[in-house]
Amino acid sequence: YGGMLDRYAAAIASIRDRNPDHVPRLAVYGTIHSAEMRRISALGLSPFIEDRGFVSHEESVAAMKNARALLALLPPHERWRTCVPSKLYWYLAARRPIVAIVPEGDTAALVRRLHAGDALVDSDASVLGQQLEQLVVTRRGAPETRLSGEGIERYAMDAIVEELDGFLR
Repeated sequence: YGGMLDRYAAAIASIRDRNPDHVPRLAVYGTIHSAEMRRISALGLSPFIEDRGFVSHEESVAAMKNARALLALLPPHERWRTCVPSKLYWYLAARRPIVAIVPEGDTAALVRRLHAGDALVDSDASVLGQQLEQLVVTRRGAPETRLSGEGIERYAMDAIVEELDGFLR
């Protein structure tokens, strides 16, 4: 979505200014609009955001399952409060911790209810940067985790597709 990377970029810029060693690295699969890439470059954030382009669905799922954490982004506007991106369901199926930088609303509530990761909803870039930095510091020193929260299975994309298939049949 247009503007989706704005808060994330501002947050990692604030981390970089405080402590460059704590800036998370983000691998983006799919399309990053050229305007977003110019902004990332202008902010000096290119070393921290890697554009991997389009890959097959199988490669995308494998990348999710092997990631240290998965980032869900939504712009901080009112209209996005009720949005739950379909990607979130694939993230749940991958059972990796989710870092959701989203407005307070349905996505944040789902991540919290399922204990699937962290919902960072603050709109202040400095505060968001501090929260994100704390997650980076904590997770880099910890063993990898596989989520097994109660209810995650219900929301995983595979389960939803199977349920829908049964309903349609």
